[in-house]
Amino acid sequence: MDISNAIKIEGQGTTIGDLFWLAYYAARHKIIVELGSWLGRSTRALADNCDGIVYAIDDWYGPRNQDVTEAKRETCFEEFKRNMAGTKAIVKPMRFKHEALRDWKYEAPDMVFIDGAHDYESVKRDLSFWLAHAAPGALLSGHDGNYLTVAQAVYELLPNAEIAPGTSIWSATKGLT
Repeated sequence: MDISNAIKIEGQGTTIGDLFWLAYYAARHKIIVELGSWLGRSTRALADNCDGIVYAIDDWYGPRNQDVTEAKRETCFEEFKRNMAGTKAIVKPMRFKHEALRDWKYEAPDMVFIDGAHDYESVKRDLSFWLAHAAPGALLSGHDGNYLTVAQAVYELLPNAEIAPGTSIWSATKGLT
């Protein structure tokens, strides 16, 4: 598992434990969708360990709940692209708000990592969408499972979801919940 490049990228609470978890599971999947990529810390952990494609979906405006300068917001997409240079997987950035996603016209992902908005409605919407569009047996996962709003949405739709020890990542297998 290679997280050497990922740890160099600024992240929004993504720990070393989170990066190792992402790297471990990315190595076992071929088509990964990530919602909420920011500067690419978690994307890099996925892409350096996946032998396939990582779709990174974000509007690249940055976190709404933190002070980020307008200059940073204007350059974060370019920084993300620089941070993805030389990955093992093909990284396909899709620049739009993930809540605008109405259809998925690409291969069904076998892994989804949700780390966009953290309010109940957004997490439930994102998870519902990917429950319908991910491949059978896909790994559905996300960050900040320790947030009450995230946990409430996750456990309503995936009652068997678990938080990985030493992380704030929740996950469940589609079809086994």
